[in-house]
Amino acid sequence: MATSVMRQVCAWALLLLCQAPGHTADTATKAAVKLNQGVVKYRELAQPAQVTTELKTLSTPTTLHDLAAGNRLDTDEETLHAVKRLNPRIDFSRPVPAGQQVIVPKWTASEAISGSSRLRLTYADLATRRVDAVNESTKRTTVLARQLQANAFASPATHERYKKVFSDVEAGNARLRTLAPSMSSFDLAYFELANRSFNRAATAQLSAGAVKIEPGQIQTLEEQSASLRALSGCTSNLDECKTPVTVTAFHAGTEMCGLRVFVLPAGFVAAASSFSEDELTQNLRDLTFEAMTSPSTQLLFPANYEFALGAEDAFVDIVAQTRAGKLTSSPVSVGTEPKAVVMNASGGTPCADRKKKPKAKAKG
Repeated sequence: MATSVMRQVCAWALLLLCQAPGHTADTATKAAVKLNQGVVKYRELAQPAQVTTELKTLSTPTTLHDLAAGNRLDTDEETLHAVKRLNPRIDFSRPVPAGQQVIVPKWTASEAISGSSRLRLTYADLATRRVDAVNESTKRTTVLARQLQANAFASPATHERYKKVFSDVEAGNARLRTLAPSMSSFDLAYFELANRSFNRAATAQLSAGAVKIEPGQIQTLEEQSASLRALSGCTSNLDECKTPVTVTAFHAGTEMCGLRVFVLPAGFVAAASSFSEDELTQNLRDLTFEAMTSPSTQLLFPANYEFALGAEDAFVDIVAQTRAGKLTSSPVSVGTEPKAVVMNASGGTPCADRKKKPKAKAKG
């Protein structure tokens, strides 16, 4: 309210300038318009929760500057950097071609903010907001879990294990919020899905009613929350907490190159129906190895994963397979030692063909 009143006062003052020598009504009007088209900083928003991200398909070739401006974002260096980090595999040094899908910040201005205002934010703002959003659902699940009485468990020891899982997840998510600004989009997407999968498993147990919770069910929660719980011991250097995982793709004994490696938290495929198509696509665009096969290596947090192979632009196909429960992948346990994963490929190009050097032309 105070901001709105101040802008009105400033606008009146600017209009009065037209009476002064050298100032015209047109000059004052332009100044007032410039004031109304000001920049709104993320941290000054009354409701930062209004800022999310959305997946857009470009209809025309678009520069990074135009992409930001067209989505009511400021075009300062930090905001443009945030957009680039949301799309780490897109080359913004040239116009992005039509048909390309991009992830952009989306925000809703309140009545007190001019509809022509532009939002200025940083990658840290977006990362922290993303973590806060997923943590809210985990907190609600934790509150319900702590209401369970001891007689809901097969034994006192099972009850203690159950409580420890949620305490460890809570500590891990607190650490996640601290580390979020330094995390890559890959890490943020992974922990969002890990939280979703954990919540789904925990909620299923809570809704079981009279059925007593057995040790095997606690083990499921422990496995699905392994990376979340391990976060509490991470320093500011996240790579120290990760393990190199190398994926090699073969078809009929031939090593295959040119395939993208998709990474999913173990048990996620079963929970995929709780995501919209845009949510899945955004997350799966981030959850891929940086390099194509083969081999391809990525640093991952110790946990259980599911891997899938696809063409370089197979995001839509992988999303469809995931939602239909047809994604074929076996859970892989990643610990603290380097891990080698061999996968069967149904596409790609034999690596031997790619490695062949063209014959030198005979000198005339």
